[in-house]
Amino acid sequence: MDGKCRFCQGGVARSKSGLKVKLVGEWRTYGTKSERDVTFVVVPRCPTCKRAHLRVKVLEAIGGVCGIAVSIPVIMRIGHSGMADFPKVVLIILALCLITGMGAFFGQAIGESLLPRGVVYKSAIEKYPPIVSLIEQGWDFEHWGGP
Repeated sequence: MDGKCRFCQGGVARSKSGLKVKLVGEWRTYGTKSERDVTFVVVPRCPTCKRAHLRVKVLEAIGGVCGIAVSIPVIMRIGHSGMADFPKVVLIILALCLITGMGAFFGQAIGESLLPRGVVYKSAIEKYPPIVSLIEQGWDFEHWGGP
């Protein structure tokens, strides 16, 4: 797969550094079981961009863990409130999900802001011709409609 890196347009892509992107297609039903067609596309990437993208993922994970840590006092406060058990459980779950998600979002945003000049991430995936072709045929990214 050696060639030009799709993320920085300057590096030499290496097969070990390629980004494997999962796409999902039509739903298939077999009796009581349903599953989606799945395909993978490897986007050419150089080792430098692979390291930069890994840094983004690490910061996203750190942000999520920080979100969990921040949500613990909130959850404890809700737990010690005088409200009924069911609303407490709902509020605890909402607080945990919201605060953890915000932490992961901010971690990813910080990671993407620290990418080296000229290095992109999601836009290169969305513009890669084999992926564009599959999207036009009805395939979609696995998570929430984006890479």
